[in-house]
This record gives sequence, structure tokens and C-alpha cells, in this order.
Amino acid sequence: MRRLEWLREAAEETAGADDLQSLDQLLDPESPHFIRNRTDVQYLVANTVHVGTKPTHST
Repeated sequence: MRRLEWLREAAEETAGADDLQSLDQLLDPESPHFIRNRTDVQYLVANTVHVGTKPTHST
């Protein structure tokens, strides 16, 4: 939920009024669309890790 709150703040200057209103409804515990009461919403986070080795010099 913190990520969605951050998204709402970040979108303040760039998103349209309808989008901001939708986010507000998802974040409002009194709204019937409150994110924590919905069964049709999932939140997925993925992290990418790159691993490599330093090449050895051959003689």
C-alpha cells in the first residue's frame, strides 16, 4: 500500500484528474474500492540481480 501511496504523490503533477480520483478511491479505507478489500488486485514486485565474474588474464 505504501508503494501505491507513493505513486499517488508522484503522479500529482502528471496524471489526469480521473486517474488521481481512481487512486484516491483505492487508498480511501471508507471507499467501496479500497485496495485492501478487493480480491481482484494483486501486487507483484520483482528485483533483478546481475552477477558476473572478472575475466582472468591468460599468458
